[in-house]
Amino acid sequence: MDNSAVLTSLIKRYLMALPQKLLDCGSWDSVVEAISSEDVVNPMKLPEILCQIRAKIEKAFDLTSKSGDVRGGDQLSEAQCRLATLCFVMDHLQRVLQVQEAKSMTYESFAICLTPCLFGIEAHCSKVV
Repeated sequence: MDNSAVLTSLIKRYLMALPQKLLDCGSWDSVVEAISSEDVVNPMKLPEILCQIRAKIEKAFDLTSKSGDVRGGDQLSEAQCRLATLCFVMDHLQRVLQVQEAKSMTYESFAICLTPCLFGIEAHCSKVV
């Protein structure tokens, strides 16, 4: 039995309840504006796009300066907890997409469903989708 839809629904509720969203729409404007629709489907441009996304995530979670810093012994910083949550969510979503391919759900539909959960419900998030 496939419980990915139930787990995804729970994850979406959890993400919507977070006081601070995992990702901030405003900080992604520069990446979104730099990527054209043609670049996304061009395999030669994907490495450059992925590098931009990685750099943005490292900056958003302050990984460039304190990558190994754990405060108070075993206690994780807020940024490390948010990053761990994002990694878990991305791993789960990757598995869901593999299942959804058989169900013919488009990536665009998937993005529309998840953008508010990851970025919050803001008018300028339409650029991200």
